[in-house]
Amino acid sequence: GIPINSIGTGNLAVADQITFVSDVLRLSPRITRPLADLVHAKTTGNSLFAVQLLRSINEEGLLRYSARTRRWEWDVDAIQARPVDDSVVGLLTRKMLNLDDRMQWMLKVASCFGSQCERNVLTQLLQSGQKQS
Repeated sequence: GIPINSIGTGNLAVADQITFVSDVLRLSPRITRPLADLVHAKTTGNSLFAVQLLRSINEEGLLRYSARTRRWEWDVDAIQARPVDDSVVGLLTRKMLNLDDRMQWMLKVASCFGSQCERNVLTQLLQSGQKQS
């Protein structure tokens, strides 16, 4: 058989979270530290949760790219005031509930296949669902 290696990942330390946010936004750690500290406080260093939180605040306009200054900008107070989900699952669930009905249906069908589903199967199911509508 093929050997399988497990790689355990723990939560990021504050310094690692600062480096992560700086790398993602391509800004110096000195500039991103207030945002990174806030992301760390809200996610306790969970890297998946941090990525999803950054995506969410970007989608909500709290983290945005400014063409004028040619860099990312954010409002720490607004992000701090934003309610945060208790877990990655809660955040992703809320995001899924905001999808249109068709996409929610696709996710429900895909979930029946477990952790993997071929794209062509979903395409065929979607097309058959449209014909029945």
